[in-house]
Amino acid sequence: MGVIEVLERAGLIPDLVVGTSAGSLVGALWASGMDAASLRRVALSFDQSALGDWAFSTRALLKGQALADFVNRHVENRPIEKFPRRFAATAVDLWSGQLMIFDKGNAGLAVRASAAVPGVFQPVQVAGREYVDGGLASPVPVRTARGMGAQRVLAVDISAKPLFQSTQSLGELLMQTITIMGEHLGSQELREADLTLRPQVTQRSAIDFSTRPEAIAEGEKAMAAELANWRKLIGRG
Repeated sequence: MGVIEVLERAGLIPDLVVGTSAGSLVGALWASGMDAASLRRVALSFDQSALGDWAFSTRALLKGQALADFVNRHVENRPIEKFPRRFAATAVDLWSGQLMIFDKGNAGLAVRASAAVPGVFQPVQVAGREYVDGGLASPVPVRTARGMGAQRVLAVDISAKPLFQSTQSLGELLMQTITIMGEHLGSQELREADLTLRPQVTQRSAIDFSTRPEAIAEGEKAMAAELANWRKLIGRG
């Protein structure tokens, strides 16, 4: 969100946004027509307990339907193809392992699938298939953006890093394994971006909502530091 705020102030509005996991949530809301100020208000007023739809399942802790409902409510139940800005969310087909691109249809369902972290959220059923977090195959979806026609790609990497993470419980071990895999996958794909931003948020807990203002500020700082370079890359320098 901090990155978006700086871009809007500079009058540099992206033609396309592609998001994975948490990035799909922010991307969907922004692409639906919200501006940066509206995004900030939603983020700072968001009550994380609203997503606590417990699954009571052997497959996951949460259902994820509450997340889908949250998104659809804020995009006014419009399908992705009705958004004023092009948007896509990525997820992984649990049966085949293939990366899936959701660029039309139910926005809440697309975000729910993209953010379905294994063991945390239940896999999401779409047209008879099950999907999980897109970060398993593409933590920062640079190639998807290229495939959708992007000539210049600004990548924002907020993925967790495996350094010094606890692995004492089964849950911690699972998350560390996913983080290590994502680090290796992401480093390859990020090389294909024109510019990569790494806001200093990776040491913040993903479930600690108290640091939202600081996290947004880190995004602003990262984009502001590279704004001149980005202008040159897109021919607006």
